Amino acid sequence: MEWTCTHLRYLLAIYTLSQKAPNVGAAAVARALGVSCPSVTRMLGILTQRGLLERERYGKIHLTDQGLVLARTFSRKVALVTERLPRMELALTEEELCQAACLLAAALPDHVADAAPIPPPTPPTESTAVPPPPSDPASDPGGPGSGPGRTPASSPSE
Repeated sequence: MEWTCTHLRYLLAIYTLSQKAPNVGAAAVARALGVSCPSVTRMLGILTQRGLLERERYGKIHLTDQGLVLARTFSRKVALVTERLPRMELALTEEELCQAACLLAAALPDHVADAAPIPPPTPPTESTAVPPPPSDPASDPGGPGSGPGRTPASSPSE
């Protein structure tokens, strides 16, 4: 199963929000990502069907064990890219850096997160906690098998 950058961004948002408060709702995810509640509801359905999260009564969202592993791995890859990308001396704003880091991290194989030394996580700021959506929605519609930001999912049986 392949995960798009959009799938991974949603997981990262839920993971980040759950670090601050145990009860995460769709409205908080929508605010964090700067998207509409119907968009969040649609993606939560996809992620639930794929076994990455569970939804409780009254809309509370929790990552499953598989979702937590995937979110942590993606978070490590984003941290790695965010730490190293500035060395390229590109004229990126903090928001652009965060978006680029997510796109690049989604394309990296999982073994990169395991092998590379990653600096300890710094507390996310309001602007960098969760990357905003790409400015061009057509670049990653979030559907299965879409866009260049896909990354294969690994399962314990592989």
